[in-house]
Amino acid sequence: MNTGRWLGVLRARHESLGSWRRAIGAAIGLLLLAAAVWAVWSRGAVVEEAWLTMQQAPAWLVASAMALPLASWLLTSGAFWLLSRRYARVPMSDMTQLIGAAWLLNHLPLRPGMVGRVAFHKKYHDMAIRDSVRVMVGAIVCSGVSLALLLVAAIGVSRVEGVGWTAACLAGPTLAVGLVAVGARAFGRAWWAEAAALGVRSLDMLAWVGRYAIVFALVGQEVSVERLVIVAAVCQVAMIVPLTGNGMGLREWAVGLTLAAMAGAAATADVREQAAAIGLAADLLNRAVETVLAVPVGLACSWMLARKVKRSRQTPADAVPSEPRA
Repeated sequence: MNTGRWLGVLRARHESLGSWRRAIGAAIGLLLLAAAVWAVWSRGAVVEEAWLTMQQAPAWLVASAMALPLASWLLTSGAFWLLSRRYARVPMSDMTQLIGAAWLLNHLPLRPGMVGRVAFHKKYHDMAIRDSVRVMVGAIVCSGVSLALLLVAAIGVSRVEGVGWTAACLAGPTLAVGLVAVGARAFGRAWWAEAAALGVRSLDMLAWVGRYAIVFALVGQEVSVERLVIVAAVCQVAMIVPLTGNGMGLREWAVGLTLAAMAGAAATADVREQAAAIGLAADLLNRAVETVLAVPVGLACSWMLARKVKRSRQTPADAVPSEPRA
């Protein structure tokens, strides 16, 4: 058997293995999601209270539940764009559409949206794969630092009273990072974009805390700010795991079990199960809102990217406009 044939066989086996992994990941995600639904449904009181609360929820709360995931999409796009400026000329419109398309595609196992974005950057923005990986690692680091700052802020929140002081404590780290980024750019520091990305990512983490505050309110539960920050942190970790699409199933259980763990060692088994059911219900609602938004956003962004690809094939490379590097 010649070398070319061997390579063809190996490629076919790799693609087959990838298909099996995707199928297994999808099955695990669906099973975990089904188990989460069953766990919530078996707690009739949780379902009844959530249903009654959602029926009586004010319009602004429902509107906020729909607006914050869109804000997260735009903020994530901004952070990735800022981190990419060091390596390639990526138009903000391209990055926004790539993140929007990935939002939908990453519901599938093994994060195909991320893979597609890396391939698009390499072909149309001349960004090396290793640089795309650096950007992703940078985004993860920014998320971790942002959540650490939020946890510190949450400790401060627990010691103050009043909505104004609470908001000031939570927004303080983000404002401080933003001022550092503005100062760095004013003085011509090359790392201003990374500092700005951290500030934007901090805003995104605040949006996630707000999202959980809203979904818990919609299911009729009040959760302290420090616990909301912990839940948001656990959510971000669960979504990084590539086994299931966008942490499907994993994230819901991570949130539910985290809320149960925070019930305290002195809590009875029934109290912990009730807390887990509340966490599952809240994140299932969060997932439902996300999916409702991700479908039209993902399809629209994919269509716009496809049009750009088609135009690029009809336009000389040196005629395609691009944004200058920092």
